[in-house]
Amino acid sequence: MKKIAILSGGTSSEREVALRSAAFFKKYLNKDFDFYDFPSDLEKFLENKDKYNLAIPIFHWQYWEDWKIFAFLEILWIDTTFSKYETHAICLNKYVTNELVSKLWVNVPAQFLYNWRLDLDMFPLIAKPNRWWSSMYTYKVSNIKEFNEKIADIKQHTTDDILVQEFVEAEEYSVSIVASEVLPIMKVQKEKWEFFDFENKYSDAPKIKETWPEIEPSLESSLAFQAKKIYNFFNCKWYARVDFLVKDNEIYFLEINTIPWMTEWSIVPKSWLKAWRNFGELVKVVVNDK
Repeated sequence: MKKIAILSGGTSSEREVALRSAAFFKKYLNKDFDFYDFPSDLEKFLENKDKYNLAIPIFHWQYWEDWKIFAFLEILWIDTTFSKYETHAICLNKYVTNELVSKLWVNVPAQFLYNWRLDLDMFPLIAKPNRWWSSMYTYKVSNIKEFNEKIADIKQHTTDDILVQEFVEAEEYSVSIVASEVLPIMKVQKEKWEFFDFENKYSDAPKIKETWPEIEPSLESSLAFQAKKIYNFFNCKWYARVDFLVKDNEIYFLEINTIPWMTEWSIVPKSWLKAWRNFGELVKVVVNDK
């Protein structure tokens, strides 16, 4: 039997987060594997590529959120624990994903790509890069002055298109799916409404907490049904996370994450634990059938 290659590292500011995610697999993977730190180990990996029939690529931002690592591994005929590269390529484009999801009869906040004009009077609204960035340079703005300031800031730090969306003040839910199984649903718990930006998500003392409460059965069923429908539509494999907003019993699609973080404190693994299973079983599910 061929071995497994774990690929991680990268050169972005999120390198350490990537290595922590890789450590999750190294800790719970009960199979023989080799670890490669990219890009320094790239040539070494290519020299040994025929030893592997499965790679677990764990990066953040570079290599990962531009989906190129998945295309690279498919060219080498090496399978991964994630969806195919075309799934990532589509789903990492927020505007295109939203347009496609709206065709599934799922509510999506109004949106447009910024082209130096604000065509809709829809304040407050959300402005953010259309790809990558994991909530960095994502802003809630309440007037045209703020809007112009934040657009300038986004353009200063990225070359990406800018997505502008209607702001929906609502409760936020995350539906984790592993091997087509819907896991217990996470709800963002907050004492008062706060914008779920990068700082709130990833600071040492986040202001917004993750909870797994009992959810009204009809809402839980609807969230699970819509998440599974979106997961299947984009041909996702093994694991993904679908996020929603709920306002006055109306469900709005927020995003699909086809490459969710995999650490012991990430949402998908935590949801897995809520189903009374351990991390070793999670890794086994997504690796064993490869």
